[in-house]
Amino acid sequence: LQLPNAVFRVALAIADRPLIVGIGLPGSPMLIAGSNGSIAWGVSNANGDWSDLVRIDKGSAQLTKVHERIAIKGGSPVDVEIVKSPAGPIIGNDAQHVYALKWVAQEVAGNNLNFLSMLTASSVEQAAAIAAASGLPHLNLLVVDRGGRALWTIAGRIPQRQGLSGERAVTWNDAVRWDGWLAAAEYPVLTNEQRAALWTANNRVASGSAWQKIGLASQFALGVRARRVSEALAAASAVTESDMHMLQLDDVSLLMQRWYELTLQAARSIKDPSVKAELEQVLAQWHGKATADSAAYRIVRRFRGELAEEIVPQLLAKVLQAQPQLYWDMVLPDWETPLWRIVSEQRSRPCRTAPRVGASTWERCWSARSIARTNSSMESWAAPYGVIRIL
Repeated sequence: LQLPNAVFRVALAIADRPLIVGIGLPGSPMLIAGSNGSIAWGVSNANGDWSDLVRIDKGSAQLTKVHERIAIKGGSPVDVEIVKSPAGPIIGNDAQHVYALKWVAQEVAGNNLNFLSMLTASSVEQAAAIAAASGLPHLNLLVVDRGGRALWTIAGRIPQRQGLSGERAVTWNDAVRWDGWLAAAEYPVLTNEQRAALWTANNRVASGSAWQKIGLASQFALGVRARRVSEALAAASAVTESDMHMLQLDDVSLLMQRWYELTLQAARSIKDPSVKAELEQVLAQWHGKATADSAAYRIVRRFRGELAEEIVPQLLAKVLQAQPQLYWDMVLPDWETPLWRIVSEQRSRPCRTAPRVGASTWERCWSARSIARTNSSMESWAAPYGVIRIL
């Protein structure tokens, strides 16, 4: 499922209550951002470890088959056989085992419309309790009340894991399993009594035991956007609606700044003087922003992508060979962190893992091979920027 690319402004008039205003998603009765006069709230996607894969022996008595018929509008119905287990439906198998998916979204408690109660909540405490009881795709919830109290928490049911953290594979049994759901009082919470400002950009917000509840194995968005938001909030003595709108449109790329410096360093190692001069001329236009007219930004981003294509699959070679249907960034979504560590800390080390291109060090490996790949993939789009031959 994907987020709709359109949202609706909504005003709800309920008898004997203040006007409720906000933003709604097509097909959903709930407001993803809104105010009822007592509280104001907003949500964004919350990454977390909301599922587990459970291995079960083939032929186990736990497995049952269910036949379902799916009606097709304008066509013939389709009969489907589903294999189920106490942990959930079977989604894969190998020679000796089948694999069941234990997922919040497939649990009865994980699906309800309790979040609608946010329309009538009057305090951040009530909002937090509603969030913990809501059965929906997990969300970061930021809420503030008329008293000036602000709060961040997770909206959506969080499993109470017993005997496992999700970091490593363990055998599922009576002592290692899901044991119901976290109570509202156990949910991770941050308030403006703990921090002067609260924000989220799909990054990891919590740490310590709160992070463990969300899932130590979770894949969060990189923190660069959150850092940009935090810097803007820290610099402002007061924030207006217009300020928040401009923050939404902010195009400063903190992440690409370090990659720009690496790209420039690689460009300076090019031996052909004309090619070197041409590339340096384009990179000289760098202004640190992801704007449509920035050829320098696109070169830097492409260089980063090509470098990832060169190095990361080799780090995951055994996994990808065993599971050829997987793509490397499916196995390691947070590839930026290990990739940057490799190229920034190992440039002087022998080129053992990097591609064999007649280079003795990491630095020569990435500057030779990745620059060449960047050039070959750029030719299709370089002309509109006035760059005919870049490398």
